[in-house]
Amino acid sequence: MVALICSASEPSFYFEVSLRSSSFGTVQTFYDIGKGFNEHDSERLPLRSAQSTAMYRFPLPEGEYRLIRFDPLDHGNAHLVINYARIVDKFGHTLRQFSLGELRVANDISASEIKDGRMSLILGPADNDSQLIINPGTPLALHMALSARLLFVGRVFLLCFLPLGALGMLWLKPPSFLKQPFQRPLLWAVALFAACLLYCVWAASIGWNDITAGPYEFRLTETAITCFYMLRTPLTLAYQTPVLGPPWSVPMEFPLYQWLVVFVVKVFGTPLDQAGRLVSLSFFLLTLVPTNFLLGVFRVTRPHRLLFLAVIAVSPFYIFWARTFLIETTALFFSVAYLASAALYSERRTNWLIASVCICGTLAALVKITTFALFAIPVVVFLTKDLFRRPLRLSQWIVVGQRLAPLVLAVGVPLAVGLWWTHYADQVKEENPLGHYLTSTGLMEWNFGSLRQRLSIATWHTLLDRTPSLLTYDKAFWIGCLIAVILTRRRWKEVGACFLLYLSGPAIFTNLYVVHEYYMCANGIFLLGAAGFCIIGVLEAPGGQKVGFAAALVTVSLAFVCHKNLYLPIQRQTHRAFASHVKELVKNTERDSVIVFLGFDYSSVWPYYGERRALMLPTRQRVSDSDVQRALRNLQGYKIGGIFVTGRPIYPLESLLTKMKALGLDTSHVKVVDSAGWDARTARSSPDHD
Repeated sequence: MVALICSASEPSFYFEVSLRSSSFGTVQTFYDIGKGFNEHDSERLPLRSAQSTAMYRFPLPEGEYRLIRFDPLDHGNAHLVINYARIVDKFGHTLRQFSLGELRVANDISASEIKDGRMSLILGPADNDSQLIINPGTPLALHMALSARLLFVGRVFLLCFLPLGALGMLWLKPPSFLKQPFQRPLLWAVALFAACLLYCVWAASIGWNDITAGPYEFRLTETAITCFYMLRTPLTLAYQTPVLGPPWSVPMEFPLYQWLVVFVVKVFGTPLDQAGRLVSLSFFLLTLVPTNFLLGVFRVTRPHRLLFLAVIAVSPFYIFWARTFLIETTALFFSVAYLASAALYSERRTNWLIASVCICGTLAALVKITTFALFAIPVVVFLTKDLFRRPLRLSQWIVVGQRLAPLVLAVGVPLAVGLWWTHYADQVKEENPLGHYLTSTGLMEWNFGSLRQRLSIATWHTLLDRTPSLLTYDKAFWIGCLIAVILTRRRWKEVGACFLLYLSGPAIFTNLYVVHEYYMCANGIFLLGAAGFCIIGVLEAPGGQKVGFAAALVTVSLAFVCHKNLYLPIQRQTHRAFASHVKELVKNTERDSVIVFLGFDYSSVWPYYGERRALMLPTRQRVSDSDVQRALRNLQGYKIGGIFVTGRPIYPLESLLTKMKALGLDTSHVKVVDSAGWDARTARSSPDHD
């Protein structure tokens, strides 16, 4: 009944507008569903200013829509910019994308202009009743499909009925359960873990159907464009990332994640962007399995393990990044499985476990060797912890040699295979005129940073400023964790080890961690582990069961709030308008043509959205004239779709055009792209080596 009522009461559709205003006020939408425009068939929302773009959603009832009237402001003397207007359903799916040209000026707008995918409106002092009219042509029918309605009912049923049913069971049989609730800690732990797992999946699903975009989209689209061309070419180790001109192969990481994404697309018919999200989120959730086994090695009881895993499951940072088109969670899963296998082997000494160590470690090193490197440290500790506990006689050194053999296998084999892949990838990159800038040698300082950077206060301020996003920005929580360790004196070794391992990432790969926020996917789990062991220490203290469970509840509650405030607004943003803008710019070029980009750095954003191969000349490092000449020479025989220029590129446009003309390349289609909306999107764009 609750599910049906919620389904009937919540709006099924929304008129969604992305708008920036120079002034506060009220924005209103009228809709004609057969009664003309009237106040009853309208919706008002407060309009925010401060020159920030915001998304406004106006609820729409089901019906046949003849006209939509959009009043962008209830007073004059203002400047407004509209990025897009569309109709979406309650799940965020786009049902009708209106072009900006369909927003017809009807009243009290002094000037309007559509440029670079945006509509600019100027309201004069007397323009107090500004109106835009949208005429969809034929009446637009908005009716919720039965399958969508059943999906919503099912979601409400899970979120409402099951908790209410559980409370009902407690009401029916309260004596044995409520009088001594902590006599059954496993039941409470299972309930909390299940709730956190459900929240993780629900929170990750917000914005699921948006395109691959958002923070660090240069890296997201680099992975996505690789999969895009894998779907159109035979699978190979020298896979295409067509952004640096021919030859198109510039491999970075071993393409295990990409192959899995392609498999999901081909077998299940899932859209590419959503398949990338699905594989990434699945690996994050699977990471909880080896983590559970690892906690068993530390003699953590099952109820306490579930509370520990609940803390990881609700991490705002991981919920956000696990739903992106990145390899990070794939590397994290295999790295945690690598560590768990090594920890179990140190206790049981069985052959299948050492085989598991080698396999998981090898896959971790292939997918992302910078993640593998962090987990190799505790693996070495586990496999050598019993070797030198007491003085050894000469005859016992034979035993030491036998014990070191698994260490060689556990670390040596994955490292050797990882280095082999790096060498192979470097050889392939060297064949591209610009690829040698991205080899392991060319990016040595970029990957590791400098000693000066490691000792810089600004470096560690940047890193520590991001740290709270793993759980909460509430300083009292972190102080409480420290106090808990001091007072209980339990699990302090585990807490200290986890904290040191968390710091090992930025200490080794300093520059990578400073530049890329998502690199914290590798080491962030260690800090979550430190918080988890603080809670376990409280739980294991005499009489600490209730306090420890309360601490776990507080932790997950703070994580909920952090995700709501920090990441939820980002997830609710939509980027389809920008993708449509890119497609509009390239629509007159042939699909097999190549576009030359100047001033866009190595970012794959535009080639991916435009579905065109590209030659992108970097902006953050100077390339030699000879390398540019070779890169342009390789374009001979290809159709040039155009030359896109933005910002202030290091390499001069005049020199580029002169070289292209000398090689007989088409230079007739030069487009200067407005950099105002571009610079903000690629401010973090930079070469990335994994």
